[in-house]
Amino acid sequence: MGKLIIASVLMALQFTPVLAAPVTLSCDIISSSDDANLFNDVNQIILDVAASTVDLRIAQTIGTDKPMNWIFHSRTDSLGVDTFTIKRSGAFLYGAGLYGAAAHSFALGDDGALSWAFFWEGKLTTFKWRCSK
Repeated sequence: MGKLIIASVLMALQFTPVLAAPVTLSCDIISSSDDANLFNDVNQIILDVAASTVDLRIAQTIGTDKPMNWIFHSRTDSLGVDTFTIKRSGAFLYGAGLYGAAAHSFALGDDGALSWAFFWEGKLTTFKWRCSK
């Protein structure tokens, strides 16, 4: 009976989703469809699967009086409701949502390539970064 309980507990632990800590990536822009967009200067990306949050940052501005970062997560404020979610599938991370008046999506591959796209006012804008931990 004791072995059955231990085996049951081990099986439950094996199939219980693990909530990983946020991951901070150092990134370099590879390509962009809009040379004037500030996302071109993003060089740090923080991914939090458990909180379904992505933070696109220009690292050297954090801690200054004008930090440049864009935090994507589900929220409700005076401007309305934004939705954002992140899912893990093996070594890959995917995310998507409606944020403000724009639809955003991203994919992070196991090779460190992160592709981001958003559609706003009839225009598709894309970015690709090479990232590492």
